[in-house]
Amino acid sequence: MLSSKKQSALLTSITINIIMRAQQFIQEDSPRTLYHGTQKRWLPYIQKLGLFPTVGDFTRELYSEYQDHGIDLEPLVFAADRQGLVKCVSAILGPPSKRTIFTADEFYQQAAILVIKKQSSEFARHAGNLSDYHPATVEPQDYYTQDVVYPDFALVDDRLGRFLRRNNIDLAKLGIQDPLAAQTHAGTQKAKTR
Repeated sequence: MLSSKKQSALLTSITINIIMRAQQFIQEDSPRTLYHGTQKRWLPYIQKLGLFPTVGDFTRELYSEYQDHGIDLEPLVFAADRQGLVKCVSAILGPPSKRTIFTADEFYQQAAILVIKKQSSEFARHAGNLSDYHPATVEPQDYYTQDVVYPDFALVDDRLGRFLRRNNIDLAKLGIQDPLAAQTHAGTQKAKTR
């Protein structure tokens, strides 16, 4: 028979092990948070009707050679995880030939990133295995669905800026003039040289 101290220690150890396994199961079973880049002007429609699968200007321009050869582009809703946030920002900026956003101020006046939690499990992911079938416009690491998606909420304005900075998204690397980021970078460089 175990002493009461050993019984207590064993019970504590078993309890901790059960809790850790439960947390691991919850994390594995939890839907991933996904993000979709859009412009603020579309938010009233998206809030009312959801995100409908489409072939947008960005996709149409990037994959024009497919259409030139008679290959139809499948209407989809695209999303990204945190590692793919730059794709969301690129979608907000639109195709290079139609870009109307050139400064950080313009970006934050027009940009929105939609957060998708509840329906994230409905998205397929191109994991990079080229032998699996995915629509022509789906690239490795893309999340996509053919279903209407109802985002949980939108990140806009200062909240969007803080989110992008926390996730190391540098608008200047995407061709967006951001004087504030340049000042911050210059201040960091001065501090390093001291």
